[in-house]
Amino acid sequence: MKKLSISAQAVLDAVAKAQLGSCYTQFESIVAAALRAAADQVVPESTGISYTKQDIRTALLAIADELEGAQ
Repeated sequence: MKKLSISAQAVLDAVAKAQLGSCYTQFESIVAAALRAAADQVVPESTGISYTKQDIRTALLAIADELEGAQ
């Protein structure tokens, strides 16, 4: 597997942690963990920077593209 960006790795780590915690039985928690990690990476809480919807969409799609390409 190739080296991932910090953002993509954070999402992947959140999914792995959710999987280990639920023994693969709670798909909803895995999806929620991934979404929270993606949100934290794309729009951190305390930056003071204003992001447009398009900026956020672009950043989320970049993470998804990177994770798909890492397989």
